Amino acid sequence: MTINYHFNNGENSEIEVSEELGAVILESRRKEENLARKERYHCVSMENSEFEGVDFIDETTPEMLFFEQIENEHILETLDKLSETQRRRLILWVDGMSFLDIAKYEGVSHVAVMKSIEAAKKFFQKISENGLQKWGSNLLIMKGLISEIKNRERQSEKASKI
Repeated sequence: MTINYHFNNGENSEIEVSEELGAVILESRRKEENLARKERYHCVSMENSEFEGVDFIDETTPEMLFFEQIENEHILETLDKLSETQRRRLILWVDGMSFLDIAKYEGVSHVAVMKSIEAAKKFFQKISENGLQKWGSNLLIMKGLISEIKNRERQSEKASKI
């Protein structure tokens, strides 16, 4: 069997090989061509980034980060204005505990916990410029701020022990 090799510089070369070796070489070439064909259809070209640009950009702007920071500060200030009980119960609730779990934890009725959290939410509505309609986004932000609040409480406990 004769195998033809075509080089990039334009040269051609023919080599005589046994039938077994020729079959292996032809099978290898077939697999290589199939793989190249497959990869051609599945790769993302950076030349097409103007069409696929949404996949490669970060949608956060400095303005968005600034307003998010202001909103975080606003939420922390509002939390500081709540009573200790309201703040504690609200943080536990935002952290994922149910009214019943909080009530068992504190040894009070679940109605008292529910009223306390509702009062805290109403306070947020009263203080917030955007009202309770933004409570859902405030809730998500609060989840991120819980660790900061807990750190503050730990620091104040350490300071009071010293």
